[in-house]
Amino acid sequence: MSAIYKRVVVKVSGEALGRRVTYPTNGNPAYVHVSMGFSQSAFEETALALLAIKNEGVDVAVVVGGGNIARGTELERLGMERVVADYLGMLATIQNGLALAAALGNQGVESRVMSALAVNPVCEPFVRARALRHIEKGRVVVFVAGTGNPLCTTDSAAALRAVEIGAEAVLAGKNGTRGVYDRDPNGPDGSQAEFLTELTYDEVIQRGLVVLDQGAIVTLRDHFIPTHVFNAGELDNYEKVVCGERVGSVIRTVAK
Repeated sequence: MSAIYKRVVVKVSGEALGRRVTYPTNGNPAYVHVSMGFSQSAFEETALALLAIKNEGVDVAVVVGGGNIARGTELERLGMERVVADYLGMLATIQNGLALAAALGNQGVESRVMSALAVNPVCEPFVRARALRHIEKGRVVVFVAGTGNPLCTTDSAAALRAVEIGAEAVLAGKNGTRGVYDRDPNGPDGSQAEFLTELTYDEVIQRGLVVLDQGAIVTLRDHFIPTHVFNAGELDNYEKVVCGERVGSVIRTVAK
């Protein structure tokens, strides 16, 4: 199969890059899974998945999350000022981006890390024209620090960068999630959750589905950029999606 997209933005969650930890909850024998810290194997596996996309002739840019290290909303719940918490989350994405670039290098893939925050000694500042030049030279560009603004998620960063570099799709690999459901499959009524293979951005908003933040949804909708949501744990899913195979869920501006 040949690729159906020429250029994509891959959104990699921090949880997909962390090491898995399990522990029992109080009074509940069921184990809770937590993703935290670095998992070198997760970085290497993600790098291989990105390489597979490149081998299909697709331009690849990546937006990484930082949830395996620090998540602004969680730090706020612990009593930290939200703006400070969000900056810590941005710094976490920089760490993940540098580690992912190193893993790409181990696979012989040239990459550049570009940050929305000024951290010049460790990565380049994001400049659109420079990012496009890197992509045109066949490099994987890893975007970090979100949009550089507090109160904005890395979902919004993925949508914004997709528009800026002319990406044709966003690939949102989720940690342990098959795709989009009409309700939380891990919630109290999760057994009744219906898997949705295809829907529109307006349907996501109307149903109140937690897939991407609303700012990202509106940006992608208005620029007609589809989002594919799939299980990042099955590494060949990335390649399957760019080659047009039905994997996970796809969200479009208008129904196909």
